[in-house]
Amino acid sequence: MIYKRFNGKKIKSSADPNWKRARWWMRRSIAGVLIHKALPLARTREEAETAERAEIESRFRTQYGIEKVVTFRAFSRTYARYADTANRNKAAKRQYMDILNRFFGEKAISEITPQDCRDAQTWAASQGAKGDLSPSSVNRIMSTLSKMFSLAIEEGYLTRNPMAHVGKLEEPPPRRRLLSREESEAFWREVEKDVYLWRLVTIAVNVPVRKGQLLALRVSDVDLTRNLLSVGSSKGRAARVVPLNRTARAVFADLVAEARDEWLFPYHGTGKERSAPARDFGKRWRNALRRAGIADLRFHDLRRVLATSLLSSGVGLDVVQELFAHSSADITRVYAVTEAERMRAALDRLDDVKEIGDQ
Repeated sequence: MIYKRFNGKKIKSSADPNWKRARWWMRRSIAGVLIHKALPLARTREEAETAERAEIESRFRTQYGIEKVVTFRAFSRTYARYADTANRNKAAKRQYMDILNRFFGEKAISEITPQDCRDAQTWAASQGAKGDLSPSSVNRIMSTLSKMFSLAIEEGYLTRNPMAHVGKLEEPPPRRRLLSREESEAFWREVEKDVYLWRLVTIAVNVPVRKGQLLALRVSDVDLTRNLLSVGSSKGRAARVVPLNRTARAVFADLVAEARDEWLFPYHGTGKERSAPARDFGKRWRNALRRAGIADLRFHDLRRVLATSLLSSGVGLDVVQELFAHSSADITRVYAVTEAERMRAALDRLDDVKEIGDQ
């Protein structure tokens, strides 16, 4: 059993004034051997129970010569095989597991406590390229950890998930950057001065593709006869085919006609380099925004422009979700700001009311 003890005395109730200062203890007989010891790292009953189970398993295996305790790193290989069959974004899962392995390493999976998980959560936030990861990224890593423990329970290595009492980090509200009418006019004036950039932007606001997918397009991906575009896999999602409207078809027709190799947006580097797709167009993008006087706009925001335009024109949320290949409608809603615009339009009507009560 587990109980709290303070100054050598058992604390029976949380109403006791010394409850918070008391330390958790365990008392259990295993194979005739009494184990009576403090659990100094446990702060809650759940953590104390986890520590007790880890101690029991460790003593039991030592007593009967059972195989050594499975380490986190060893079990992560089991989870990796499971993740490869159960997840579409395998690369992200491998990255998350690499981060978790660097923290837990050779620690026995049965000895991991909820506090260990909280410590891992704090540590993971510092593992970004610039020293920090966003709360949403950390939450995805910790979700992977929770799923690993769930699998460990199924496999008989654990009896309880230590992530059960670890809360998520608070995430900032979804980014909802759209251009005002004046910004949009200035933006397009500058973009139209650069044919290469204009084509990229025009495709982005007419076809649901990501920047990486767009730059990786080949001439063979375009079917001008059926007005279809084959889009490569991205973020773990399978390759797919999307339709082209007249605007997008006209742009692709020009790109195909002007193509000199297999890529629609080829890399123009120096030296004897093999044919390759363009890597980025950041300088062109930043220069256009600077000249237009626009700050804080990302190329990815153009996906939001497309989603919002579709929903505002009456296209159903389910259709937009399918076009964007989103796994849930909630993700699609993040890309659309139609509700905010509708509320603004509703309030703007008050500007035409001369006096309170006028109809």
